[in-house]
Amino acid sequence: MMPGLASSFEGAGVSVFPARTAEHPGIRSWFVYEAEPGTTIKDKVEIINSTNKTVTMNVAVLDGAVTSDGGYTFVSGVSDNKDLGSWAKLEKTEVVLAPKARTFLDLTVTVPENADVGSHPGGVVVWEKEAKSVADSKGGQLKIITRVGARMYLTVPGDIIRKLEVKDLNHSYQQGVLYFGMTLINKGNVQLTPEVDITLKGLFGSLGTQSRSQVGLILRGTSIRARIPWQSKPPFFGRYTADFRIHYGDKDFKGEYVKDEYIDVRYVFWVIPWILLLWILLIIFILFFLRNLWKWLIIQKRLNEKTKKHKVKQGETLTIIAGLYDVPPKKIAKFNLLKWPYDLHEGDILLIPQGKMTKEEKAQVDEELKLQKEKDLEPVIFEKGDKLKDVADFAGISVKEAILINRLRWPYRLRVGQELLVPRLKREQAVKKTSKQSRKPRKKK
Repeated sequence: MMPGLASSFEGAGVSVFPARTAEHPGIRSWFVYEAEPGTTIKDKVEIINSTNKTVTMNVAVLDGAVTSDGGYTFVSGVSDNKDLGSWAKLEKTEVVLAPKARTFLDLTVTVPENADVGSHPGGVVVWEKEAKSVADSKGGQLKIITRVGARMYLTVPGDIIRKLEVKDLNHSYQQGVLYFGMTLINKGNVQLTPEVDITLKGLFGSLGTQSRSQVGLILRGTSIRARIPWQSKPPFFGRYTADFRIHYGDKDFKGEYVKDEYIDVRYVFWVIPWILLLWILLIIFILFFLRNLWKWLIIQKRLNEKTKKHKVKQGETLTIIAGLYDVPPKKIAKFNLLKWPYDLHEGDILLIPQGKMTKEEKAQVDEELKLQKEKDLEPVIFEKGDKLKDVADFAGISVKEAILINRLRWPYRLRVGQELLVPRLKREQAVKKTSKQSRKPRKKK
């Protein structure tokens, strides 16, 4: 594996500070200047080695930069300088420090005549000349460079422009927390440190507000991707509206806005718990399956039971019909898949269970069903006043054929409501030949 290169912004025993000078006798953490174009600034840099070994350090002034989430950093090297880093010059670019030693370097910053009004960030950065090698998780080698820096801010006076642009709003959930994402672009000439107020509303009103959420530093001409967590209970389901007020005005030393400049943005979004919905759909599917399984079991039970048909008469209820056959009403309702309140209508046909079929009876029913399927038979209902010959003529078959198909026995007595099977094709042909047919078959319901 080829060795990689990484850099970090931390201490590691070496530190760099603005040195005390006649012009700056106090302790400073950063280099902060305000200068007109064409001005030359003189200062000193102090570098301290707190380790117990001699170190060789590179030193340079680099332009400031920000990470994607708004953290302050520096450009990778001198060749990447385009602003303040290219205006500054150090006495040396390499120093050797004995253990527990310190050194001072002269710093000169020359502000160009055409320098833009506003803030110009950078910093004095030191790092070991020899990068450290460490093994990575895959057995390869990484080169680690530890960089230490002191920030530098130079402001060119003039008309200050603060302008912020917001785009690409979205939302996401992570470990049960709602996050709002947005891209913030600094279109002005000074750095900005925005703060965000959020008001969240649902269909039934406000879900709360959240004030002064920090999003990081945005240097002039740069952008960051902010990710703001919603600190209150996250919404569960439905359509929501998030109103953002993003403050980016000038602050005093107490952190209060001298001039509160802000931009308002609205974001409308839906929250849909897909996993929960999938579970609900799964439960519905299981219930649907169990319901159909229950129906199938009832149908199988009906196929194995002897039944008697009952044609509902006017005024009859399920209780009355159950009394006629000495069968519990609920059993008849379940057998016929009736639903409460068991409304019956005149002419309805109910199957009344008469007990389980014997093997011989079941075999006979199966054979009749097979025969009906093979010969494409259909049932007709024998009505009052009909004779066997009437049914045969209607179906376009002979009486003998009707007897054989239905396995009738002498003396071939038929009861009202009894079903007889007849060939569908022959019955249709007979209807076509007889235009004055007065009787129409009524199929089994």
